Amino acid sequence: MASCGGSGSTASTSSESSVSGESSAASSSAESSAEAATGSSDSVVTVAYTTAWDSLMPYNSSSGSMYNLEVLGNIYDRLAYSKLNGDEFTPRGASSWESADDNQAIVFHLDENATWSDGEPVTAADWIYTFTLISDPNFTGTSRGPMKNIAGTDDTGTAVEGEELGVEALDDYTLKIHLKVASSPEDWLLANNRATVVLPEHCLKDIPLDSILTDEFW
Repeated sequence: MASCGGSGSTASTSSESSVSGESSAASSSAESSAEAATGSSDSVVTVAYTTAWDSLMPYNSSSGSMYNLEVLGNIYDRLAYSKLNGDEFTPRGASSWESADDNQAIVFHLDENATWSDGEPVTAADWIYTFTLISDPNFTGTSRGPMKNIAGTDDTGTAVEGEELGVEALDDYTLKIHLKVASSPEDWLLANNRATVVLPEHCLKDIPLDSILTDEFW
């Protein structure tokens, strides 16, 4: 992903949790080989899938397959981690969250240590950019799913002309989402977290909407 990817803290956590004690010697050998070949001391984790992903643009997958979601989950941050039972969440892109406005809104407090791979911070502006992009009526990607219960959109998740889109940056690290239908944060995450990832505004904002899906960035 050139100079942009998932947050550094997330990548580090994922890599560390993937390495078991009994593979430490192999890891050391692999790291030495990688370092000799590339001149880099960074660890490289290779994951094999039985089916290839179809798009590295997370809102333009033709299949929506679990393989594509798994690959994207290692590149971009979601707001939370979902546990195996599917209905318990722990912090990821957001450090904490709470209901607001009688369950008509959710406030997410973002991880202030999260950065893109080029060192730029991941902020509420990136989330606002993401939601604004995929709800734009002229966006032709395959997925607007996360927008369907956000205020200011129609039943397909497309922004309604003349209505304010229900996403708001309270400050650099506080994101507020206004809902159409009252919901707890956990219920909203259960329905939307897996398909909701953040995009890097500073890398994409100058790309015209009509070429965003085919740009060489992906």
